[in-house]
Amino acid sequence: MGSIQTINASKLGYRSFSGPFGSLKLRSAKMFLQLKFLGHSRSMDDYEQRKLRIFNLLNFFQAFVGLLLPILAMALPGSIPKTAWLYACLPALINIAVLVLTCYRKHAAALLTYFFLYPFCICLIYLNGMNPGLELYFILLIILSVFFLNDITALLLSIGFSMISFFTLAALLENY
Repeated sequence: MGSIQTINASKLGYRSFSGPFGSLKLRSAKMFLQLKFLGHSRSMDDYEQRKLRIFNLLNFFQAFVGLLLPILAMALPGSIPKTAWLYACLPALINIAVLVLTCYRKHAAALLTYFFLYPFCICLIYLNGMNPGLELYFILLIILSVFFLNDITALLLSIGFSMISFFTLAALLENY
């Protein structure tokens, strides 16, 4: 975060930060940039820095939506038990843990946490009786692992774990 000294309003696409919401725009723009450059270091090459920025934003938005929707759903009257909604918050907690690891510049640990614990939590959600679009999650994880994991062993293990998890849930536990 030390690489962000000042924020120029014109670079952020704002004409000015004046008006009643000017300070709110400035604070949100600063927070967005700090989140985007979380775990950034000058020793990383340009490609790795871009991947890290995309990974940070992906995790932030997944955590935000992953916590917001179950909390809103728990507030609404319904027949789904509260424990099921707590299980639905697990992937968002993994996203938060990944952001914390990235903040401490533990990039390899953050990637492995994301690509190995995320499929496990999706399995727990499915086994709890909720189907959050299981096929799309596993396809997304496989595609993301190809782009983010550099080590071929970690890549193959991640794809293999995701595929085994999906086929176990879809084929063996189809009637669950």
